[in-house]
Amino acid sequence: MLERQAWDKYEGAQRRKAAFERASERRAALARKISAPPAGEKGDNDFYARKAKKVARTGRLLKERAAQFEEVEKPWVEQPIPDLDFSAVRRSGDIALSARDLGKSFGSRALFANVTFHLPRGARLAIAGANGSGKTTLLRILLGLEPATTGEVQFGANVDTGYFSQEVEALDVDRTPIDVCSTSTLSRMMLACLKVRPDCIARPLRELSPGERAKTALARLLSCGANLLLLDEPTNYLEIEAQEALEQALIRYPGTIIAVSHDRSFLAALGPQILDLSAI
Repeated sequence: MLERQAWDKYEGAQRRKAAFERASERRAALARKISAPPAGEKGDNDFYARKAKKVARTGRLLKERAAQFEEVEKPWVEQPIPDLDFSAVRRSGDIALSARDLGKSFGSRALFANVTFHLPRGARLAIAGANGSGKTTLLRILLGLEPATTGEVQFGANVDTGYFSQEVEALDVDRTPIDVCSTSTLSRMMLACLKVRPDCIARPLRELSPGERAKTALARLLSCGANLLLLDEPTNYLEIEAQEALEQALIRYPGTIIAVSHDRSFLAALGPQILDLSAI
């Protein structure tokens, strides 16, 4: 119980610090955006500059606040993880996935339309867009879990898909991380890589945090041998160390990745092509 409390305190501090840092980044981006009048509009440049300066100051204050957070000592320090073995991920065809003129409508409302792309083997694609623009829906259409209103999806040769859903609650909470991921060397290595604590791997998921459940689902996915991964907000519940570990694992992963994420640092690490549904 005391160890769980120590981890709750540590992970809570990490989440709060990350939240302030993200808010600071958003303020800085907004300040850059409003520093001049919108295109085609005649306005007082000084007014926009003053407005941008106020927003930028708020961003700096948030960044300073993040830096002032009390450092909470990590309850344990993990051992270095050896190189991950992705030899079970078999080679797919040259084109892993093609989508042509995909559209989704609900009654008279079009969620998105004319989505077309061809994804080569090993490519990274990020699906971006405002909340409600249909990012998760598009992933489900690509997987065949939901029908498209228009268009078609075609997988390349020898493509095996793996899906990480935001609904990690779908895991059987009576099973342990080892039950879910198997006792293989790769599974154990992946659980360790994603910072699942040794005291957690044999405990039922119902006793673990949402972050530990998300790590378990990701470890299972990365060790299943799929060569096309579709990831829906995979970093939502991860502390900074686990997110960095996931980034490194995905950089080494030899297959193709389609990811939905609001996390800029995660997307920057993957270096993906961007498909913005807000612009479609």
